[in-house]
Amino acid sequence: MKKFVFVFLITLVFCVSIFAQNDAPTLFRQPTISKTAIVFSYAGDLWRLARSGGDAKRLTTSIGIETNPHFSPDGNFVAYEPLSQWQEDWKHYRGGQTQPIWIAKLADSTIEKVPRENSNDKNPMWIDDKIYFLPDRNNGVVSLFSFDTKSKNVEQIIDNKGLDIKYASAGADAIVYEQFGAI
Repeated sequence: MKKFVFVFLITLVFCVSIFAQNDAPTLFRQPTISKTAIVFSYAGDLWRLARSGGDAKRLTTSIGIETNPHFSPDGNFVAYEPLSQWQEDWKHYRGGQTQPIWIAKLADSTIEKVPRENSNDKNPMWIDDKIYFLPDRNNGVVSLFSFDTKSKNVEQIIDNKGLDIKYASAGADAIVYEQFGAI
């Protein structure tokens, strides 16, 4: 019996070492795609890769974690959330590390923040010239807002007086969201 266990363990170690030597990249998260590029999160930063392949180039290098990237319809910009590891646990937080939404221009790597007054903004979605997002700007209740990238105006889309909107996703011309377990 001991010989069987020993042979089994040696075989197991051999098999694991073969699969562990795979050169395929791992731990890439939250990919978004445009006509020409892919942006994804890796090791807390955003990376850009040509859709046809090649080497990925780091897009962001700030302190914290950049997450939830989404391309503009023309593929020239990426909206994303920079956040600290603890931020998602703080509802109604209004300290010095509230969560903005940033917009990165891919041509020159310039960054623009969506205008705000110490709110926690998350979940950017891009439709036409507007970025829709979920902030707690409505007296601490998470609602749907938009930022017009042309006029630079922020507008509340849903007047939510109840429970937070937890998640939203955009298609070409509509947004679906989850609130208190309902869609």
